[in-house]
Amino acid sequence: MLNNFVGYISYCLYEEVFAVFDKLMALCADVVNEKVLTKCIVAMVDKYTIKSKAHKNSLTIFMKVLMEVKVRSHNKGEGSNRAATNSDEELDDD
Repeated sequence: MLNNFVGYISYCLYEEVFAVFDKLMALCADVVNEKVLTKCIVAMVDKYTIKSKAHKNSLTIFMKVLMEVKVRSHNKGEGSNRAATNSDEELDDD
């Protein structure tokens, strides 16, 4: 759901979009993957995204969630699954 929503953040003219983003991020934080995370970052820094107090608050909340979240990468096949497991272990060490 977050994946579909973040594509529209930069086109929205209303600040309420950031409150919805905050709620979706809180709900999906434990299952966010690399693709969704990239889309969120692009949406938040896009030049067409409304820059307001609500945007600044959402950016702060997003950064806090980002520091706590464990990103899941896309796995294709069993060989890449092992590589993803090793990278997850590296993330845990940091």
